[in-house]
Amino acid sequence: YELLKSHYTNKRLLAAHYLDKLLNMSRLKSNSPKDIRGFVDCIQANVTSLSKIQIADFRDFFLLHISLRCLDFSTRKKFEETFISTTFPTLNNLVSHLEDQ
Repeated sequence: YELLKSHYTNKRLLAAHYLDKLLNMSRLKSNSPKDIRGFVDCIQANVTSLSKIQIADFRDFFLLHISLRCLDFSTRKKFEETFISTTFPTLNNLVSHLEDQ
């Protein structure tokens, strides 16, 4: 229960989940009202969820998230272990971490 609870109260994991939902959205297959409604609903639901997390610097979070997606598993794991107690590490944290490697 505690593991499950910690997963769903981890603001960064939640924010990453919602951002990934937006970044991984499928291209519209048609301009039918149903497809457009589904597309808009997905955007609105995830943007609303992201805004509820109240990320102080969303731009920095976004850039960090995009950058982390490009790292190999080992490098990302080392970064995550280094900043495990930081709710929202910054892009500068990542750059410094990579430069120190």
